[in-house]
Amino acid sequence: MSEADIHFDFFAYLKAAISERPDRGSVTYGDVRAEYTDGLSGRADIVVFDDDGAPVFIVEAKRPDGDGSRETDPYSADVIRQAFGYAGDLGAPFFCTYNEKRLVVFDAFEKGVPLLERSQKSYIISDPEEFADTLLDEVADLMEGDKNWDAVDDVFIERVNTLHEYMSPRVETELENHLNEDEDFQSDFEQWTAAQGIEYDRDDEDEREEVQREFAQQAAYLIINKVIFYKILESSPTYSKDIDPLVPRPSHVQEDLEEYFSHLVDEVDFEAIYEHDNIYSEIPLDAVEGKLRAFILELDDYDLSQFNSDVIGRIYEGVIPADRRRAMGEYYTPPAICDLITRLTVQSSDDTVLDPACGSGGFLVSAYHRLHDKLPEPAGGHEHILSHLSGVEINRFPAHLTAINLAIQDLSAYTEWVDVEIKDFFDVKKYQKLGGREMAGAGGTETEEGLGDQRGGYDAVVGNPPYIRQENIDDKDKVRNHLSSDEIDAEDMSSYSDIYAYFITHGTEFLADGGDFGFITSDRWLDTQYGEDVQQFLLDNYEMRVS
Repeated sequence: MSEADIHFDFFAYLKAAISERPDRGSVTYGDVRAEYTDGLSGRADIVVFDDDGAPVFIVEAKRPDGDGSRETDPYSADVIRQAFGYAGDLGAPFFCTYNEKRLVVFDAFEKGVPLLERSQKSYIISDPEEFADTLLDEVADLMEGDKNWDAVDDVFIERVNTLHEYMSPRVETELENHLNEDEDFQSDFEQWTAAQGIEYDRDDEDEREEVQREFAQQAAYLIINKVIFYKILESSPTYSKDIDPLVPRPSHVQEDLEEYFSHLVDEVDFEAIYEHDNIYSEIPLDAVEGKLRAFILELDDYDLSQFNSDVIGRIYEGVIPADRRRAMGEYYTPPAICDLITRLTVQSSDDTVLDPACGSGGFLVSAYHRLHDKLPEPAGGHEHILSHLSGVEINRFPAHLTAINLAIQDLSAYTEWVDVEIKDFFDVKKYQKLGGREMAGAGGTETEEGLGDQRGGYDAVVGNPPYIRQENIDDKDKVRNHLSSDEIDAEDMSSYSDIYAYFITHGTEFLADGGDFGFITSDRWLDTQYGEDVQQFLLDNYEMRVS
């Protein structure tokens, strides 16, 4: 479908909706014009007027890109500026960017706010004809103040998601081509998937496509995440003198990004964010270089300091498919829940905290703030707090996000180390640091050699353990192995227990005497047969605290 088809169809839908019901609250719509030129240096795709002939909003519609597989990004700075220019020339209070699948409404008259950060409201469209009627109501409500704009962080997350939607299928195509053309790369890819425990059979078309799609989604996510974090550091007074402004050359984006990131690692560190498996760097980015470079330049128009660490976690939630996260038992925990649990469990500024399934770091970030609030000034140092926080995470991506989320809590201070272990929690032994641990600290994914110092019991163990039914637990013998320890003495716990029950028992081993334990879990243990064993374990080992 051409750009003309897209905006003429939407024009027809708007015209029909206005004809059927022009009165929409405080706004009575009048005419709607397509390819409008009066008073403009260009041609606005659609202009909607009220019954007095005053323009209400502009719609700038963009055609699908060359291959037609994905629509043009309505968050593109160039598209936004074009629509804003038309709105300014005509005096329209609102303007929209539209690509048939998504529409974004902007406030054209917001003073003192950078264009890309102006009030916005995004809509996902399943039926353009039906949505045209909805849009007329929405704009009227926005004009009247009866509708809330999207929050700034939600806008940014949505912006990143649209870029990821654009990049992922193109990276997937590049991956498929590279696998078909390079036997050495094909061998490397198969070895990598095997090392990750991923079943991958190129002769099984469905399995092959699923693995390659997920890999492409993660690869696109990683590059976007690296760019965002670099720009956050670039805007920080602590790091800005050590790193160069990120301005890759056209047609050399992938090459230049590698140089910028290598320089950052050499001069500052943060290997945890920038050093990933080499397999990701072997995928050509030619098909997405233009869009990626535009996004990098666009980030200069955002005040990245206003986004807290929860935004990075929510970006991860937005771009990694929900069904994939569910398969791994991962669920997003709202900050309010994390804060409630850390408030109940972290009692003093010297408390040490462990999250044995830390995901993207929500509980550890909450614990960071709890410790910071309890530390007397000037003792509330960034490094001091980080030294009291530990996490374990089986999946590399969220573990690296935890490192980022903790590092950005105070960008006025250097981050030397973040203690996040990339490992199955049931391979982590109580009380001690074992040799050969793979860590996702801010200093990089490193391996600790030799036996480390004894790690005493934690004052608090918190988290949101995975939700995996007992029949889906891999290597149940390993998961249950700790139950026979003297401290736990839960060997009789039902083998039908879901995995969160074992996180409770194993997590208990890491608590100091008198320590506090706080999990959010399924309530299945309240009304299942195996739940009786969980209830008895809790009664035998804990006192309940509520607030």
